[in-house]
Parts: sequence; C-alpha cells; structure tokens
Amino acid sequence: MSTITYNRKRQERNAQDPVLKDRFKNYPGAYVPQGSNNIGSKDSFEERLYYREAALQQLSGQEEGLKDFWIDSPWYGIVNPDGFVVYPSSTLMKQITSSRESVFALNFVVDAFEEMASYCEKYVSTAPNLFSRNASAVVPLAATRGWESPRKAYARHMEDLYDAFTNGYLENRGSKIIYFEDFLEHMLSFLNFSTPIFTFSTFIRSKLASRFVSGLTLEIKGPPYGDDASKFQQIYADSKFELYRQAAQIHGFHIDKNIPSRLYANIDHPRMKEKIKKDILFVNEYSFDSFFKNAYYLAHREDIEYLKFHMALMYNTYAGNFPSVDATIKNKKTGCPTKKKRHFRQMLDAFSADGKLKKESKYSESYGDMFWIRFYYKMKMRECAVPVTEKQCNKKLRTYYDMYRTRGMEATTDAIISDVLREMAKRDQKNQFLELKTTGRVTQSLLSSTKRQSPKPQAASQVSYATSPAGTTGGTTGGTMGGGGY
Repeated sequence: MSTITYNRKRQERNAQDPVLKDRFKNYPGAYVPQGSNNIGSKDSFEERLYYREAALQQLSGQEEGLKDFWIDSPWYGIVNPDGFVVYPSSTLMKQITSSRESVFALNFVVDAFEEMASYCEKYVSTAPNLFSRNASAVVPLAATRGWESPRKAYARHMEDLYDAFTNGYLENRGSKIIYFEDFLEHMLSFLNFSTPIFTFSTFIRSKLASRFVSGLTLEIKGPPYGDDASKFQQIYADSKFELYRQAAQIHGFHIDKNIPSRLYANIDHPRMKEKIKKDILFVNEYSFDSFFKNAYYLAHREDIEYLKFHMALMYNTYAGNFPSVDATIKNKKTGCPTKKKRHFRQMLDAFSADGKLKKESKYSESYGDMFWIRFYYKMKMRECAVPVTEKQCNKKLRTYYDMYRTRGMEATTDAIISDVLREMAKRDQKNQFLELKTTGRVTQSLLSSTKRQSPKPQAASQVSYATSPAGTTGGTTGGTMGGGGY
C-alpha cells in the first residue's frame, strides 16, 4: 500500500471516527487537546488521535510548515539516500553565539537559525502592536539544545548494555563463561533473548539515540514533550507563533508538529541549499548525495572496530570483576562431565596504555578481520530480528570473505549492510501483508519502515567506555562538544 493511498484512507476513516466527530460536536469552538503521560490509556489514545489528526486544523495556517517527524520522517538526517545510517562530522559544527548555553549544529544550520532569530526581532520591533504584550514562548528565539555526539551517547549505552548482560543475563550462566569465545557466544544468545541495540549504526537509528545527533536539529525552550495542552496553549496559541512559523518557512526550517519548540533544517529548501553549497560543498551544484557524502560518515563502517573494542573491554571488565569460576571438565572421549575445576579467567592483551586497541597484540592476531566479519554478520541479523540458518549464514560468509580479500573491509561491511537492509525490507513487507490480511489495515510504523529503502572496570586495564576504539573513521574530533540523551 502506497503512502498516498494510506493517507487517503486515513482521512476517510477520520471523517467517520466517532472520537473526532464528538470533539467538534461538543466543542464547536477551539478545543485544547488534553493528551499527557498521566491519563488513562483510553483517554490518552483518544487525545493523541485528536492532536495528530484534527487539533491543529484550528490554527489559521493549519499544519502549513509543520512536519510529523515521528511518523513521516523518523530517521530524518540520520539515514542517507542509499538507506545507510550516517552521522555528521564534528569538524563542521558551529556554536550559536546568541545562545546563553553551549549549543552546536552544522555550520549552515547555525547561520540560518541566527538569521531567523534576527528576522523575528526586527519584525517585532517594527510592528509591536500586532502582538500581545504577554511574554512569548517562541520569540525572541533562543536555542537551548543542539547537536549531541553519537559517540558519547553510544559509549553510555554500552555501559548500560554491559550491566544488563552481566548482572542480568549472565547471573545464572556465569559458570559457562570460561574463555573469551564463550563470552561472545552468550552475547549472541543474549541478542536472541532480548533483542537489544548493540552495534553503533543500529544504535544511531534507534529510539535510544537522540535525533539531535544529525546536526540538523535545534530546539528552543518549550513545555514537556508529552503535555499536549501546554504545547497548544503556550506555543500554538502564542500571538507570535505565526511569525515563528513564517520565519521558519522563509529561512528553511521545518517545525516539528509533535514538539513545536523543535526545528529541523530543511535541506531541500532553496536558502539551505545555497548555504550548503557555500559552507559544505564549496561548489555551485547541489544534490542530496553530495551533501551526505561531504558532511556525514557511514556509521556501519565503524561497527566492527567498535565491536572489537567493546567485546574486549566487556570481557576484561567481567574477568576483572569475576576472575575465577568453578568449571565442569568434560571427558575428551565421551564428552560427559567428570569433575569441577577452579578456572581463572585470563584478561585479553588488547589495549595500549592510552586505552586504545593495540594493532600489534595477541588479541588482534588471534581474532582477525575474518573472525569479526562472521561475528558482525550474525549480530546484525539477530539485532534486526531477521532469522538466518547456519547454512544460509555460511553461504553468505563465503561471499563476504572473498570480497574482503579482494576489496577490503569497507566494501565488505557495505555489502553486509545492503544485504541486511534488503532482508529487513522483506520482513517488513511480509508483516505488512499479514497485518493487512488479518486486520484490513496497516499501521503507519510499518509503512514508515518500508520507506527506509532508499560495574567498574579493573583499574589495571586503564580503559573505560568513554575511550574511542583505535582506527575508527569519522575524525578524531568526533564527540568532543556534545552530550547524549533522548
């Protein structure tokens, strides 16, 4: 089902929806949506539906200049035209000088925002009688949040993941962890058990990562995200909201329909295109492909380096916290358990004094690129909930190994991700068909997904989760200016 067909059918359903009809029947004037995270599920559903489908139709400009980034563009700025997850170069970040706080975004985004802020102030000063004298929530514009480092956010996520894995999943399975390989096997089982977010590229695309990692997003002070009444009364009903909307449209920004205090740079806007050509491309031609190639890095090309780093760090942390285990010894001939023996886990010789992976180490020699290609492919398929048999896996791996020998690691990881995206598209289409067959309708989340195509470490180790793995691309300055958070 195409997006156009879906939207048309949605409008037809909404016209007959008793929830929406009752709102206008019982409240012929303006009705403020009451959705919040503190009301019952039934009321919450009805109020969220009203906010999404009808509440903003009461505005003089209705939904012009607004965009639903929760449904229509959930991966805006973090997925390139080829469907690959990306993140921006930190060397292209610029600070907003007019903000009291330390707020960054891509250089052309900052320039456009400061021009927008100046435009609003001049407009108000020349026509003050057009606006209420009450304090405004939107003008003057003051950014309070901007670019956040995906590397720092990912490092914090891996700390949480380690805690969940070792203190949760391994709580009754620790005796089975004898060697590093055992640790990895249980990590894959953990993925089957809970489907957590593990690789860097999947983390960026997930809800665990802030949308501010794109460098295209800025936010001014606003009410809580879940309080629809406050959003409506404090921002949409503000006497200067139409000026805010007009200024955003002129200067190349989308206003987030669900979080109206949030602005997204519209990279298809003429003004934004001119700034991108001047500040990013340095040529007089523009395309989405050239923009993403010049301003962003492919996140999946760092996945394997991060796996090497975090798997070694996690195992060394675990071995440092739990140095010994009573292991059951099996008879070599029969395979039957015979007795228990105290085994001391050996930490991996993987890190240099500065906390980075050593290229010349026993760890690197024992677990080379071929080993990690296999582990990475298995992890990505499980992480994305795409089932694959051992036979299918081995067949794919033969292709990847040949590609690695002839074309190197980057081409191999590109091929793996392309295959994973195709398998995910097949899965989503199958789920769409099953839902359509069962219920006669398809949820918007599935429709959006098909548009995708296109504890303390041991002190002796001197390595923490804030350390970046050696050899990753994306520049050494990546992740030096921002924090994470959703």
